[in-house]
Amino acid sequence: MYCRHCGAYNDESSRYCENCGSALYAAPQFPQEDNNPKNRKRKIIWAVIIAAMAVLLAVIAVVVWKNVTQQEQYTEQMSLGEKYLAQMNYEDAEICFREAIEINPRQAQPYLQLSTVLTETKRYEEAQEVLTQALETIPAKETARTEAIKRRLSEVEKLIEESEAEEEESKDALSIAMDVLGYPYLSDNSYVIQFIHEDNNVKMSCIEDEGILSADLYDYDQDGQDEILAIVLSSQDTQLLSQVFVLNMLEQEESGEWKLSAQLTVSGEYQALDDISCPARMEFFAKSYDDHMGIFMEATGIASHLADGASWELFQAVYQNGTFRQEGEGIAMAGSDDIADACFQMDDTYDTHGYEEGRETILRFTGNVRALGFDPDRLGWDAPLTEQDDSLRSLVRLQKSTQVTSSEAFEWINGGGAQPFGEINVVITDFTKTREAQETSAEGSYQAEIMTYQGNEDIQYPRFSPSSPTVDQWNAHFEEMAATVQSTQDDMLADGITNAWAKQEAQIMYQEGSLVSIRFLSDEFYGGAHGMTREFGETIDLNSDHTYTLEELLNTDTATAQQMVNDGFNQLIAANPDEFFGDAVSDVSPDFQEVGYYKTPEGIKVISTLYWLAPYAAGTHEILLQPVGT
Repeated sequence: MYCRHCGAYNDESSRYCENCGSALYAAPQFPQEDNNPKNRKRKIIWAVIIAAMAVLLAVIAVVVWKNVTQQEQYTEQMSLGEKYLAQMNYEDAEICFREAIEINPRQAQPYLQLSTVLTETKRYEEAQEVLTQALETIPAKETARTEAIKRRLSEVEKLIEESEAEEEESKDALSIAMDVLGYPYLSDNSYVIQFIHEDNNVKMSCIEDEGILSADLYDYDQDGQDEILAIVLSSQDTQLLSQVFVLNMLEQEESGEWKLSAQLTVSGEYQALDDISCPARMEFFAKSYDDHMGIFMEATGIASHLADGASWELFQAVYQNGTFRQEGEGIAMAGSDDIADACFQMDDTYDTHGYEEGRETILRFTGNVRALGFDPDRLGWDAPLTEQDDSLRSLVRLQKSTQVTSSEAFEWINGGGAQPFGEINVVITDFTKTREAQETSAEGSYQAEIMTYQGNEDIQYPRFSPSSPTVDQWNAHFEEMAATVQSTQDDMLADGITNAWAKQEAQIMYQEGSLVSIRFLSDEFYGGAHGMTREFGETIDLNSDHTYTLEELLNTDTATAQQMVNDGFNQLIAANPDEFFGDAVSDVSPDFQEVGYYKTPEGIKVISTLYWLAPYAAGTHEILLQPVGT
């Protein structure tokens, strides 16, 4: 190499210039370009791999984040849906469960919960569609999930069959009655009759057709099996009446065939469709009492054309043990004197003044009306009893009216009345469709509110709305319960027990239409080592005065209900023996006084009373029973 200082040539191995002694430095060496195609391809592949890995990591991060977010959203929707379902807020619960399915369609639980919402609202076919969708969406290998869906689908299909059978029974009640009795159907028809002069008497002609006015499928003898009540209009002339009404009760035999079980001809002291009343009304309806189902005929009218006066009467029949009987003597009032007028304009002051002659008659009449659960202040030919109480089961109404004036009628009479005169319209209305619509619209129509008694936060009771005679009766009952609790505390304090208390909690546990189940928790202390707590329930029908028994809630008889309660508590004792008395055995009495009970969406909850099976320290115990057939 050459020295860069003096230019002399030096051997390649020399480190210093042999001429001038300066240090020799080699020129910088640069890497040679790699023109090998294989090496260049390898570098490109590695670059692509590194880039792909970076993209993959980014995608994984996004997927993980999205899954975490979806899981949170799914959990939130399920929690909200279950909360709304427990509150029987079915509309919002349905929205949440459908949203949960949208988020995670492979989970079984939202499908199951949504099907519960749909069945609770009687939308069985929609529930079937949802569960079928679940089976199509959830992989078959997820056997635990699919088996749960299949079980629920089977239950829904059974509900569909039962619903269709009920619809078929209801639809066939009229045709069954027509086949068994051999009469045509008359209702929803209008008839024209006339004033006639016959045998020196002036009266109105009668409806010549004979037939069925109404056919109603219902458990009229309260034996757990529905009957068909068919009301028949017959034109059999008698000494007093032109129209005869016959109650026919049909029972279904074990073979499935329907047979006529009993008949009763309705005969009142007066009848609204008699010879002289116009306008007039006759109505049949049913009312539930504690020990029977009353079948009523209300007949009322005004003799404004051929006489002067008014009439009102109420006839009650009862069907039990395969026969009809008339309940009581019937209630009737008629005439044109002050007594009859008083009964159609009634006032409580009649027991102290006015209408001296006949006061006892008025008071007896109004007392009899009240005893049946009706308001005598609202009687009249144009004021049906069915408008006093929505719980009454309307069956059929016949209403008679005319455009003929009374003066025209008397002019015809004074002229000899040789030919039939004027038109009188009789309209027959069957309430079957109206009743079905009312029963459908009544579902969920009642609102409940938990009240405190006279500002005492420790004493609660339920109040229901809107107002009706039966709802008002229940509200008074529950307020009286609260008043009794307050009175108990006041009495204990008056006795010098200064640390005494009496409390009552109230909670709505179940509501479907007019059926409501309320849980009460009573807590009292009146001295001694400790207070006494009692948990109990009342399950009621807001449309009537009926309180459901445990047997009714369990859909069985007393003996079976006792066995179910005993089996449940004995299993609990066997599983947790340390919580019970050493010799504890459940042997509940036929009146179930040892337990409290109420209905919940999950089943019938039964609670033991203190000291029945366990010491005080162990508290009460509860079991959950399912009604027979569910």
